[in-house]
Amino acid sequence: MRKIYLFIFISLFATSLYAQHGRNATPVKCLSIAVKGGGGNSILINSDAMKDAGAEFNYITPSFGYGGRLTLTYGDFIGFGVDFMNTHFGQEYSIKYKDLSYTKTISLKTMDITPFFRYTSLKGVYVEIGPRFSTLKTAEEKNSIDDDFRPTTDMKNQYENKITSMLFGAGLPLFKNERINFNLGFRATYGFSDLITDENYYVLNDGVNVPDYVATAKTNPFVFQGILELDYIFGFWGKASCGKGRLVFFQ
Repeated sequence: MRKIYLFIFISLFATSLYAQHGRNATPVKCLSIAVKGGGGNSILINSDAMKDAGAEFNYITPSFGYGGRLTLTYGDFIGFGVDFMNTHFGQEYSIKYKDLSYTKTISLKTMDITPFFRYTSLKGVYVEIGPRFSTLKTAEEKNSIDDDFRPTTDMKNQYENKITSMLFGAGLPLFKNERINFNLGFRATYGFSDLITDENYYVLNDGVNVPDYVATAKTNPFVFQGILELDYIFGFWGKASCGKGRLVFFQ
């Protein structure tokens, strides 16, 4: 699956790079760094949990993230970079079992690396796409009542440590000049692989709530966030008098 993502990513970048070169024989290659952060919603998609009559699957569970990126912009339109983020997301369930009612919250934290392709218009409106490779840092389960729940101290062992997702984003500048851009955008990521590694683990079968069916569905994370991004262009790749390329930093 990762090879497919990489192939799509390189193909998009190579095609766009060739098109840009055709419009401008000597494009400027700018380098920029950015800090970013935002928040939104997350869902751990699981068809068994969604259909459970005794549990309400909450479709709104807050998520947030923060980090930065490094980007090479080729000409006016084409960008290629790497994004580094810390993301918090999860899922909330409202459960009714016999005479009990309680809320269960799953909270996950990942460290994400996303090589991406970005196309930016002359007005600064952009779209971006790329594979996201995440490492699970923490996993927690909290219940709103005290009861004889299964142990929750080793929750991280129930989840996939390496998560591969596809990212799509878009945005526009709130402020823009030759060196600084302040962007407002959104991002959506969807994980294609099963988030759960232990086949005997099912989030709603917690020792207090006991479903009357065998859960077999996969769990796929979906995260949607609004993003604020401060982008600073710090240099460009130019040619020295000898004709060789060199990195030039702005004063």
